[in-house]
Amino acid sequence: MCYSGIFEREMEKYIDLFGAEEAEKVWDLFDLRKKRDPKSFKDELRTYPKYYAPVVHLNAKGQRVVSPMRYSAYPPPFVDSTRNYTSYNARRDNLHSPFWSEAFAIHHGFVVMKTFFESVTVSDLIQAGSVSLEDAKAVFAASKAKRQEKIFATGKKYQETATELKPPLERSIEIAFTPVVQIELLVPIIYSFSTLEDGLPDAGFAIVTDPATTEIEAAGHDRRPIILDAKNIEEWIHCAGKSIRTLDEILGRSPPILFQHRLSRVD
Repeated sequence: MCYSGIFEREMEKYIDLFGAEEAEKVWDLFDLRKKRDPKSFKDELRTYPKYYAPVVHLNAKGQRVVSPMRYSAYPPPFVDSTRNYTSYNARRDNLHSPFWSEAFAIHHGFVVMKTFFESVTVSDLIQAGSVSLEDAKAVFAASKAKRQEKIFATGKKYQETATELKPPLERSIEIAFTPVVQIELLVPIIYSFSTLEDGLPDAGFAIVTDPATTEIEAAGHDRRPIILDAKNIEEWIHCAGKSIRTLDEILGRSPPILFQHRLSRVD
């Protein structure tokens, strides 16, 4: 999985590095929705499920564009509760399933990622020798202090949550993965469409994942986003006419990238 990530948001880079033009009408729609409901359309470097991030894809004319899409793809209409049932990760070995039938081999794109975050158990991290118990306790204390500050600012009474009451070894903690050699991570995605309550169309995407590499698995997590180089990401987004076997083979060309990890900071 890829619970959240830091995505590139500088439009100039998308235009200069990837030759992608802004899809103006789509961004106008994004701005309209953001004004109506700013809490649901946060514009932050850190992107969580259901937030929006820039996605490079092809428009109806086959031109490369960059559009804002929700980090959560929509399933086909025959899935019950379609509007609420979204998924932000797509396993490579499950792309041929009916759930992705209106996205895989039809709507491909990529996001530019710098860091991705995962939630793992403290006990697994300690067993792997990745962190100490004191390190984890310090992160939990900082997170608790931040929450206390927000609650006190509203004049409300602070009360510990069920998670905060758990022993540290039984809790999960967030870790950040970054490449040892700093590079732009080109991550393949698939996307689909739905209609929101305001009657306007919406696009959502899911990151394509594979089993974790050795160093990510050692940190306590079993999945990773697939990374492709510029040549293969180009083949990925031009998916029309390609067989499922060919598309899967493209995803298998992920270059060897070594990742390092650290406990996620409480900002």
